[in-house]
Amino acid sequence: MSEKPKNTIAKTTLLAHGQMVIPLAVIGLPVNIYIPPFYGDTLGLDLALVGFILFAARLTDVVTDPLVGRLSDLTKTRWGRRRPWVLAGVPMMMMASYLLFFPPEIVSVWYLLSSVML
Repeated sequence: MSEKPKNTIAKTTLLAHGQMVIPLAVIGLPVNIYIPPFYGDTLGLDLALVGFILFAARLTDVVTDPLVGRLSDLTKTRWGRRRPWVLAGVPMMMMASYLLFFPPEIVSVWYLLSSVML
């Protein structure tokens, strides 16, 4: 009655893959909590516009996430399918985080948009 499924994934494998989400959560929370008031109150951008830009960035994920997922599925390297994509994404995430959290004194909507889209 209680047969174990044949294609189970080891808990260590699940844990290893799950750890990839930690950096996204570490960056995602401050971006969603601190960036809107920082860019709105401190840097003088319209808060509704800041919210719209953050929303637009998530909307583009609807297209780009499946596309990058498909490309990573088709990638075949000696390092595996995902590792090259992760290694390429780390510098981009670091650059985007730096640009978002250390903006120049005068910022424009385009600066925020390009930083978020990176």
